[in-house]
Amino acid sequence: MKPVKPIKELLILLIILILNWLLAFILTKSITGASTIDINLHDTYFVFKLTWRQNILLPFLLWTMFVYIIRGAKFYFKNRLQNLIILFSVIWLNFSFLEYYKQASHTEADTSHSWTIYPPLSALSQHPSSIPTHDSPFVGIVQVLFIIQIILLAILVIIAFITGKNWNTNKNVL
Repeated sequence: MKPVKPIKELLILLIILILNWLLAFILTKSITGASTIDINLHDTYFVFKLTWRQNILLPFLLWTMFVYIIRGAKFYFKNRLQNLIILFSVIWLNFSFLEYYKQASHTEADTSHSWTIYPPLSALSQHPSSIPTHDSPFVGIVQVLFIIQIILLAILVIIAFITGKNWNTNKNVL
């Protein structure tokens, strides 16, 4: 194994990490990348704290996955090290989006019955069937996160299959 290939891959990963850190610094004005997202929905105000994992690591993993899928497709996924980097980034992305999915579904469950009903109940007729029901706005977010999880799992299976198929083609290349 030539030591140049792992060093080249390490430099590419380092460049992607530095670019993501600079982008997070420009957008959040914080060296650590910590910030908050404020969402105002109807009469409820949500504040989500974002840590360095969400501001720097998630974009790093996304860029790593896309860059290495393009680089791997260029060489027909013959390079084992590139394939392993793709696999690890997709696995880590999947776990990250699983965390977001849990958080969004938990928030959906908390907010589905706590909305203020307008007009007030005193202005409605006496029939309980006429009380309007409000769906949680997080239903769409939960569905999008679920679809992202399915797509990431499909990418993981495809890349794992291609990596396994090409694993013994050249034993001298890592």
